Amino acid sequence: REIADLSAEVRGVVAQVDWTRHLSHDVVLDIVRQLVPEAYAPDEIIQMSGSMILIQRGVAAVGSRIISRGDVYGQYDILMETRSLIDTRCPWTMSFVELLKLSKKDLVLVARLHPEADR
Repeated sequence: REIADLSAEVRGVVAQVDWTRHLSHDVVLDIVRQLVPEAYAPDEIIQMSGSMILIQRGVAAVGSRIISRGDVYGQYDILMETRSLIDTRCPWTMSFVELLKLSKKDLVLVARLHPEADR
């Protein structure tokens, strides 16, 4: 736990995903444990399917928005239940991209472990 507390992933999630700021430290650590690393080559589509991504390296585009190291995409859509409110666009890689992905399924799992966080 002490090592995870110091990790760049924990700091990145708390800094970039504003809805984590009111969560307990244990909940944030459990969310970070669910992050899955993925890598993409240039000119690939990052399939989101109800997920949130944290870019670690590289550059991608979503519509006219450029996302790069330290950026998060999908942080609000992962919380949505109403499909018509969810942005279904998927990022397109402009270079080699390394990212961490959190699926909605894994976020729900953490919420079940911490009912106080599921508000």
